[in-house]
Amino acid sequence: MRISGADFVMPVSCDFSLPVMSRIRQHFDDKYIKDISAAVIRTLNLLDLPPLHGKKIGITVGSRKIDGLIDVLKTLNCFLRGKGAFPFIIPAMGSHGGATADGQRFMLAGLGIDEGTTGMPVISDMSVVQVGVYPNGLPIFCAKTAVEADYIIVLSRVKAHTSIKGEVESGLCKMAVVGLGKHLGAINFHKQGYHKLAELLPNVGNVIFNKVNTLFGLALIENAYDRLFMVEAIPPSQLVSREKELLLLAKNKMSRFFLDEIDVLIVDRFGKDISGAGLDPNITGRSITPLPITPQVPIRTIVALNLTDASHGNATGIGGVDITTQTVIKSIDAQSTYVNAFTSGALSAVKLPIILANDEDAIRMAIRSVPCNSISDVKVVHILDTLHLGEIEVSSNYIHKLSGNLKITLLDSANMKFDNNNKLISNL
Repeated sequence: MRISGADFVMPVSCDFSLPVMSRIRQHFDDKYIKDISAAVIRTLNLLDLPPLHGKKIGITVGSRKIDGLIDVLKTLNCFLRGKGAFPFIIPAMGSHGGATADGQRFMLAGLGIDEGTTGMPVISDMSVVQVGVYPNGLPIFCAKTAVEADYIIVLSRVKAHTSIKGEVESGLCKMAVVGLGKHLGAINFHKQGYHKLAELLPNVGNVIFNKVNTLFGLALIENAYDRLFMVEAIPPSQLVSREKELLLLAKNKMSRFFLDEIDVLIVDRFGKDISGAGLDPNITGRSITPLPITPQVPIRTIVALNLTDASHGNATGIGGVDITTQTVIKSIDAQSTYVNAFTSGALSAVKLPIILANDEDAIRMAIRSVPCNSISDVKVVHILDTLHLGEIEVSSNYIHKLSGNLKITLLDSANMKFDNNNKLISNL
């Protein structure tokens, strides 16, 4: 069967006026680090470090885009080389990059991370060694490059996870367990069952921190505007306990919708560089695993228009979308997408939504499908992606409810516009 929205003809008319969209600014705490290098040096100087002369030190780097990450890595390099050490980068991203060494190196290069930008070589190797055992008998794996290094530094952003909900979620422990676990380690972790992962994550993290010579952890927290808000170096003995505290802070800094409900959410782009789930379920309420997610705001229909280039075809998260376009489908690389799905066990994450020919068809069909007395009643929201909710567009029927809300500023209004290929011309 050929899957294509190009031949689809709607049996009822979609020839209606699209809503006027008002661009609004949602106000979050906008404090951020202005001098990243100085902040990194300050926190590193608080550590009591052993002699590092001649030591080989691996630094974990994952597959997500993080504000100021290259500056953080360059500063780490200078700091460690100043102590006579030989730092290098370990791609720590489980099965991403098609679960190949070249694929993971390529993903880092796509984030601008290589020896030229950081001063450190990238040593990409999928080999693992066993460092422990899960309760069900499966081995706990860690990257051979990490085990053989004199020390490792576990560097990670701390944030709410897309499906693991516990005292630690996405951060230092997950970087060690899943990231450094490489493909085999990620598989065995997820085989424990999603209902057990929150409990296991800190315990297995401690196994790896204790088995591998962990020099320290470096936790990064971003604000709601995707800017680096905090960087903190953490001694090995405090990695788990401090991550618990930092997660609460990170959740408080998250972006959100200051709206009551959304009938149609139009998302310009989704992808692995946006969220491990493509679109952050903490924002959409769409879980791609067996565990439910409580939505911030009820959303009826989600339309996704593009897959990010930095995803390299990995369309994990498309299963949380209702309607998409031929553009997205043509961007999907089945190998990287399916490897990710089979590794995590979240097969629903890659199920295909309704596919339509272009952006305008997708948007019109989404609006037309909402049960309502009049098309003018449909509440439509347009965002760049689930990471950037500072400026969004809302249909004009929101405005009277938002009037007087000090967390929102109305910027301007405009009709939806499309180019000659019926692609949405975004104002975001």
